[in-house]
Amino acid sequence: MKKSLSVISSLLFAALCLGFAFNAYAQDVTALNDANTVISISEQNYVYDGTPKKPTVSVYYNGVLLSENVDYSLKFSDFVSAGTVKVTVTGMNSYNGSVTKEYTIKPITFNSKNLSVTFDKTSLVYYNSAVHPVMYVSFNGQLLLQDVDYKVTYSKNNAPGRATVKITGIGNFNASVSKTFIISPQKVNSVSIAKNSATTATVSWGKVDKVSGYEILKYDANKNSFVHAVYASADSTSYKFTKLQNSALHSYVVKAYKTIDGDKYFGEQSDAVSVFIKPAKAQLTSVTMKNSTLNVEWKKLDCTGYEIIYTTDSKFKKGLKTVKIKNSNKTKKAIKKLKKGKKYYVRVRGYVTNNGKNYYGAWSKVKTIRTENKKRRAAHEYVNCPFKKCRNLFAELFVEIRVVRIEVFLVQIILQQTKAFAKALVVHQFAFTQEANRIADIRVFYKTQNVIIGQSSLLLCCHIFMHIGKRVTG
Repeated sequence: MKKSLSVISSLLFAALCLGFAFNAYAQDVTALNDANTVISISEQNYVYDGTPKKPTVSVYYNGVLLSENVDYSLKFSDFVSAGTVKVTVTGMNSYNGSVTKEYTIKPITFNSKNLSVTFDKTSLVYYNSAVHPVMYVSFNGQLLLQDVDYKVTYSKNNAPGRATVKITGIGNFNASVSKTFIISPQKVNSVSIAKNSATTATVSWGKVDKVSGYEILKYDANKNSFVHAVYASADSTSYKFTKLQNSALHSYVVKAYKTIDGDKYFGEQSDAVSVFIKPAKAQLTSVTMKNSTLNVEWKKLDCTGYEIIYTTDSKFKKGLKTVKIKNSNKTKKAIKKLKKGKKYYVRVRGYVTNNGKNYYGAWSKVKTIRTENKKRRAAHEYVNCPFKKCRNLFAELFVEIRVVRIEVFLVQIILQQTKAFAKALVVHQFAFTQEANRIADIRVFYKTQNVIIGQSSLLLCCHIFMHIGKRVTG
């Protein structure tokens, strides 16, 4: 019992000591308030520039300057962004309570010098709706955020052409700056090319809305780029090119454009389309036969090479023989060991190799030639006449005009071995002379072989006929 009373007495004594100590402390601590405390700020107004705006602060209690971090502490609200900044002074040690003071950071004003605007060109294309381009707006090199630092409004941005965006500052910025930008037509799509004839082709494309026209460009191999070819109106969706170069690849692209104050602003060019124009039609200049060798000649073409086909089938369906000439400068070819006594049909065409593929031109006109069936007979074999002088003269005539395998009506008359030859010869003399004078180059066709006799040979023939006739009748 005595021990418990002793513990209680000790506790009561300790509490009493504490109370006295607290009362002494309370009498020494001073409360800060608006009545006894003055806060002095070195700068009341700042302009936002993105850097901290923290003025010098002095605190006076009843005219006595207090020391920061000894008698009080300072706390600032946001002192970087535009707006009102609060400075709170809180007492410490011998002071308690708090006092607040304010100062201002004003928004900065936009202008064309401190504000930079860059547009993403890929977003400046009209796709049948209003254009709101991607923009990069920066203030003195600091990238700004739309709807945080500024807001935008547009005008004339619903078609290809010149549009305007107005940038108005908010938050840390004020005032407005306007920038213009060009809205380009969209890329031309559905481009195709079709060949109309040997040297003409038509380029077609899909219509683009609200444009001034189209430009068609052709690939230039020397410049390794597409160059201007022709302009087309806004209503056009095709253009026909004529007189295209043979043996060449022709490639085109199409761009839509909008004319603004006399200047053309182009959209993205289309994908390229191409057509290959084949070599021109070949032309045979000579087809001759010597023994069993076929000699073929043709006009030179702008191509890689030539292809010759010969056959005994006039329809070129069977028995085709092909000869390929890989040298474009070569314009003749000898084809040996043909069958004797056959009629051959010959034609030629040019070809061009492009990217490993051959493009063939049109075939030439077909020429025909016949190989010899038998060996040539001597001239005197055609004339078996009892009149020695007559036979010799006719032998000389046949050597002159080089007739082979021919059965001539006049020879048949000679072979009758009668004086009627002379009379018939005189009768026909006038007709031969008259025909020779009338035609510069006469063609005489016989049943078994086509033989061409020039005027000089025919006159010689008539002269000999008359001479023989006079001798026989005389």
